[in-house]
Amino acid sequence: MLIALLLIVAAFSQLLRTALWPELRDSYRHSFSWTPGSHFGGAMVALRTDARGACVILGNSAAREALDPLILSSVDPKLMFLNAATTGGNNMVFELQARLLAAHGVRPRCTILAMNSWNMFSNGPPQIVTDDYLALLGWDDLAALSYSPFLTREGPRVAAGLVLPLKPQGKQINRVLRQHIWAWRVAGGEALPLSRLAYFAGELDSPQPYLYAGKTDILATQRAALVARNREYYDPARYGGRKEKESLAATLNTLSRVSDDTTIVILPQSPILERASRVADPSFRAAIAPYRSRIRLIDCSAVNSSIYFHDEGHLNARGRLALSKALATALVHGDDPSASECVALYPGG
Repeated sequence: MLIALLLIVAAFSQLLRTALWPELRDSYRHSFSWTPGSHFGGAMVALRTDARGACVILGNSAAREALDPLILSSVDPKLMFLNAATTGGNNMVFELQARLLAAHGVRPRCTILAMNSWNMFSNGPPQIVTDDYLALLGWDDLAALSYSPFLTREGPRVAAGLVLPLKPQGKQINRVLRQHIWAWRVAGGEALPLSRLAYFAGELDSPQPYLYAGKTDILATQRAALVARNREYYDPARYGGRKEKESLAATLNTLSRVSDDTTIVILPQSPILERASRVADPSFRAAIAPYRSRIRLIDCSAVNSSIYFHDEGHLNARGRLALSKALATALVHGDDPSASECVALYPGG
């Protein structure tokens, strides 16, 4: 009896989600305090408007802080770059992002996967529920992921979120409703700050695109602590795992299907993480080798002056400017290694 009831609730939940999906998806036109899922949802709304004229950047927080889409858009006036990078864990978050593009019918003109080889460390799948991705996914999307999120520690919460009607979308719906209530009351002449309707400071404010902007750089002042927190990534045993390789293969296969042009960009990093990348690099190179004819690989690791870093792996504003200009040049003059600090290792085909 209980199983039958759960099946009925799950079916109703799926029916309700399907019927309301256009409105649920479009709710991400409204941006609130930053979460990975809401950021990516907003990117997909923008991409659905004109995906064929877009080049979307995928990746973790290093990619999010590293690339300025306005500078990259100078490459081609007809091409709009959009930075949809979110946060880690490991490279499995790239597969999740690629799957979301495919699931929602987004077909950009090009995709850039901005990453480092050490991102392929073991035991670091993305937090689908905690990071608010679940609102954008269905049963079939999750089942298609190579790393089987239903079998992870978060699996029961994932399943519960899909079974209960509109549970994953509740946060976004609630915020949109409160924003509309605020707008109606202000239109009626009430002097009401938006913050009065927020559950915590900044909840209903539009997020900044770069989460470390304005923060004091800590690479030099907290070096010992940064080395200590990254020491686990120096262990060769953390790399070369089957799940991570399968996830990267799934990512590249999906991006090759949804986009005509896929590029992997190797991001710069401080010496603290260069050691991790040297350890991880053989596994990474082996994983992408079958895709040499289908993707481009551009190495921007030389844009690594210490003044460019906020911490061990995130660029500051100066670093973002330098890298974005270097990558823009490489995208135009990829065959000339002297034109830019970003070097095309192989151009695809």
